[in-house]
Amino acid sequence: MFGASFLLAGVFRADPGAGFPAGAPEDRVTSLSAHGTVHLLSGAVGYLALCAAFLVLARHFADQRRRGWTLACRLVPVGILAGFAGSSANVLAFTAGAGLGLLWLTAVTVRLATPAPTAQR
Repeated sequence: MFGASFLLAGVFRADPGAGFPAGAPEDRVTSLSAHGTVHLLSGAVGYLALCAAFLVLARHFADQRRRGWTLACRLVPVGILAGFAGSSANVLAFTAGAGLGLLWLTAVTVRLATPAPTAQR
């Protein structure tokens, strides 16, 4: 779901405003274009799906007794959503939330792709 939303958001461009992208006017966007609306909605659905996936992975790591990974998979969605909620104040909050989601997705992917160490006797 996250990957599909990224593809859709990439096809439909965000409306410039509030200093995003760099060089755009600092004025807030008061109305969205059709492209901007699809971009916003697809991104929202994708990041909510990503947050849900992290919560599912928290259960997986809990079953493996990996407390650090479990805790992080529970807290990262809070950080993502807080960043998005703060985006009404400034673009940096949005960027931090989105970046956190992508960084944690990378970390979890690497962790899951790496075989767990075996206990030596």
